[in-house]
Amino acid sequence: MKIVAFDAKRFQRIKRHWDEGKMQESQTTIFVSQLGIGVTIPEPETFVPRYVDVNQELKQKFDLDYDTPFFSSTCLKTNLSIFDVADFASQLISKMQNHIEAVHCSYVVLPTTDTSYVEVGGVRCVKTRVPTLKFIGSLGPAFSYLTALSYIWKHDDVDLSNLEIHIDGFKSKHTKGWNVVKNKVTPKIFYKGDECNPFIACADIIAFLVDDMLNSKRLNLCKDNVKKVLQHYQFDTTVNFFDSHSQYHCAWQADQTINISNRLARPVVFLAMDSLTARNSSQEHDAQINHDTRAMSKPRKADVALRQTETYQAALKYAYQKNGCMKFFSANEDKSIIKSGDVFIHVGPESEKTGQILKEMVDIQTLSGLKVINILKNSKHGTD
Repeated sequence: MKIVAFDAKRFQRIKRHWDEGKMQESQTTIFVSQLGIGVTIPEPETFVPRYVDVNQELKQKFDLDYDTPFFSSTCLKTNLSIFDVADFASQLISKMQNHIEAVHCSYVVLPTTDTSYVEVGGVRCVKTRVPTLKFIGSLGPAFSYLTALSYIWKHDDVDLSNLEIHIDGFKSKHTKGWNVVKNKVTPKIFYKGDECNPFIACADIIAFLVDDMLNSKRLNLCKDNVKKVLQHYQFDTTVNFFDSHSQYHCAWQADQTINISNRLARPVVFLAMDSLTARNSSQEHDAQINHDTRAMSKPRKADVALRQTETYQAALKYAYQKNGCMKFFSANEDKSIIKSGDVFIHVGPESEKTGQILKEMVDIQTLSGLKVINILKNSKHGTD
């Protein structure tokens, strides 16, 4: 069965100028959108081992010190020089293009001169007018599934029943767009999909490449230019965008968060670390942080330090081997998410205690971070 995987990133363009008053360079955001990518993989069983092999080959070539089967664009930007990131990504997709049938791109175009605000709410809650730029920025945590919506619209004449849909983890209030997606397909959602799911990871890398190539060639974000920067690849390319005619499929209607629990890839591998829990009761900010750090700004220092830990990378590898996904454990958020068969990785006595309590509530597997590391070291398929 074919797999179509979706991921998204913030798209922005910045103008730099010298501030005489502050005697330093300043910058102004001159354009903001969201950029989503869907990749169609016709033979997943062939794609995966090749994708892992190519990533590992490039890991050695670029001397990348990171121990996962494949790498997200955020990982590359964190661990490689600014000169090597685009080169790594370009070589990766060039070597994988024969395994990709098609790429679908989506973005948002809402000129403030024509649309000064977007109306949200109205279903059992008060309607609110949100300034256009703020509205576009707010779509980041939801744009992976909105890109799936864009794909569905673009392929309305195609039988979607023979496709397996993978979507990077998102957080969103209820929209008309989500209703279309869940009624048309049966999506499987992956927390940290760009780090533990090879198909979503590929979509993430292509989103980075499109952004980078448009920027390097000084091209605007539009249909013709997206096709132009991808034209030398062998896969087909389709483009669709959200504008004033489709904005209300993106605008939330009910002030209630979409419950994705029953659509998550299982098992969910939860990671809890005492030192982080003490500073932040909710370690998990997958949707917004992942999209923001994939923008042109640098990842937060706390996130960088966390990604470098062996336990974090081991948790991602473990989730990948189990065909599941990974999430930082949040006591407030995850009571309704955790289910029998999930995995709880703990680091520190308090996290271990939490795991034992959860184990008395639901049939989960609890493992220390070191135990997972050793399991992977003893596995013949540590990077498969």
